[in-house]
Amino acid sequence: MPTLSAPSSARERIATARARCEQLQGEIRTVRHEKRTGGLPCARSAACRPALCADIEPRRELLGHSNKVLACCWSSDSRRIASTSQDGHLVVWDGVTTAKLDVIKLLSPFTLAVALDDATEHVASGGLDNTVSIHRIRSAHHTPARGFRAPTQTLCGHDGYISCCRYVDRGGTRLLSASGDTSCVLWDTERGADLRRYGREHAGDVLSLAVCPANESLFVSGSIDLTARLWDLRCASDRSVMCFDGMHTSDVNSVAFLPGGTAFGTASEDSSCALFDLRSCAQLCRFECAAATSGATSLSFSKSGRLAFAGYEDHTVRVWDTLGAAGAAGAAGAAGAGSAAGAAAGHGELGELGERAAFGSCEPIATLAGHGGQVSAVSVAPDGSAVMTASWDTTLRIWS
Repeated sequence: MPTLSAPSSARERIATARARCEQLQGEIRTVRHEKRTGGLPCARSAACRPALCADIEPRRELLGHSNKVLACCWSSDSRRIASTSQDGHLVVWDGVTTAKLDVIKLLSPFTLAVALDDATEHVASGGLDNTVSIHRIRSAHHTPARGFRAPTQTLCGHDGYISCCRYVDRGGTRLLSASGDTSCVLWDTERGADLRRYGREHAGDVLSLAVCPANESLFVSGSIDLTARLWDLRCASDRSVMCFDGMHTSDVNSVAFLPGGTAFGTASEDSSCALFDLRSCAQLCRFECAAATSGATSLSFSKSGRLAFAGYEDHTVRVWDTLGAAGAAGAAGAAGAGSAAGAAAGHGELGELGERAAFGSCEPIATLAGHGGQVSAVSVAPDGSAVMTASWDTTLRIWS
């Protein structure tokens, strides 16, 4: 009969394994530092600075909500807009004429998330009622009805508020939701069933998620635990494949992919935004300035990925040049590294808090002002023609 190892022997093996992990972590940091080319700041030159944003102005103002507008999104054709407000209504707008195409009264007035799928003419929303409600949008020739309308599908299963929801595919059959219960859930919207629960690796509320535009099997989530995590729907495991930490000192309020799908950005309550590359698992640049002293609430990128639009609690939207962040090329340890324990599990851990300074700061190339309240959401139209902002001043604005 085999004999069990003595406790002291087991402790020795654990200590040896931990030492090996620390050694591998150091080797990974060294290799990444050697391969670092300086990131995006080194690719920037004065000749390629965009002569944009000087003439960006609000072209449309959408009036109709009677309380704070908390979320908004575009349709795939860049024509329609869906918004939710603390007044308890979900409104579908025509972004060109500013006409209300549909008005849906919701059971919960605190609706924090909205997603529009124009292929199936459905709109999903969720908030403090811990559920995702899906409504069918009335056709254009119907007069908008303001009374309560029962949802066509209700997705129940979260133990906390719904902070964000996004359709995964154009057919509208799958939807992802993020929640204050620290998890994200993939739903079958036709059957109303949860296909898989992702988490709970986050140590706090998940505030935002974004689906990769180039690969719908990938999505990234941001949390109040100061981290962002990358997930793959194809994996048999429900664990994240990358963990990005050490870049912020407060809640990650928003995450957004660049159009190419190889990088994503984060907006944080610490007043900064950051850009990360999935291929190198490294931070590329950081956006912060002395004038930005309030939290960054939302983030969206231009169609080319060159411009980052970030909404702030100080009622403004700052426009950043993604190639313009001043950084210290080749700064020691700036690329961060994956811990050996995380690498063994398929995780990449980014950076130490002390390495954040290596990316410096920069100035926005433009500031969009005009809202009378906190900017709660920013969204660039899929065709890149306009930027939509939603605010606590009860209005939405379309800039171009």
